[in-house]
Amino acid sequence: MGRDTCYITLAMCGAAAYPTIYQSLTSMLTLSKNALNSGDVTTLYQLYNEDDPPPVAFLRLPQLFELLIEALYSPSERSRNAEHNDKYIYVLAYGVSVTERWDGEERRSINTKRLEQILNAIAEDAQS
Repeated sequence: MGRDTCYITLAMCGAAAYPTIYQSLTSMLTLSKNALNSGDVTTLYQLYNEDDPPPVAFLRLPQLFELLIEALYSPSERSRNAEHNDKYIYVLAYGVSVTERWDGEERRSINTKRLEQILNAIAEDAQS
């Protein structure tokens, strides 16, 4: 039987300090679910489009990457999620391309220089 490590993983990366992120991620990544849902992905999309987004580390969970990639590249999933693909692409691209510089608990900078390039590359690749 597999173990559900979602809660401990999120606690270790500090997601509990961000209740909306924590709720969205746990609702998708627990062993009993392990599935994206458009409402939670939309929440992540909105949060990471804010002027002061949450830490990118919360998007760098391998399980989340796997679910996003499956949703974008599996033919059956892609057609089912077509109206939300832009949000899925954004969350994936943000997670893989954005970097941050921290000084202790304080974020000093967010580098989104490669975000647009990665967004376009994933969107183009997911279309083919």
